[in-house]
Amino acid sequence: MTQALFKVGERYSQFAVSFDSIKFDISDSGAVLYVLMANPSEREVRQYRANNPFQIRFCVLDGVVFLLFRFGDLPWVDTPYHAGLSLNLSTPPDIAPGEGLALHVMLANSSNGELKALRLISLGEEFSKKLLAEAKRQFEEKVTKDSHDTLVSKLYKSYSTNDMLSMAINRWKLTP
Repeated sequence: MTQALFKVGERYSQFAVSFDSIKFDISDSGAVLYVLMANPSEREVRQYRANNPFQIRFCVLDGVVFLLFRFGDLPWVDTPYHAGLSLNLSTPPDIAPGEGLALHVMLANSSNGELKALRLISLGEEFSKKLLAEAKRQFEEKVTKDSHDTLVSKLYKSYSTNDMLSMAINRWKLTP
């Protein structure tokens, strides 16, 4: 398996997309959250770094997992996820007792691709087990990117981030 090396302050073409974007994915080596923001302020960047509170929740709507994240005192953000579309996932992993899913968080400036912050968070055991149980269920489904995107668009027309927050019974937080 080839591992990529990322360094804060370096520029990466895959992050220079010229629009704001949030993407969550699970691979055989853990989970990753890409947060791409156009010209994030220094205050926003600080909120993504270690030693700031972190919260995560998820809810399931029509088979789609919606993950909700809050870094420090910034507003909640959300992103859909379907394990059947994960390119680097051979099978969702099992969580050993006392362990949690590793979440790599990458914040980059979408205007120029500069990596602004990196953070590694070990999610709680029970939260990880519930999330991975959903991923295992999804992994068995046959789904195409087009059908998934169409369903997600429909769901976003019906549910706001606040709606999803109120429906998210699976939650975990880190308070340094």
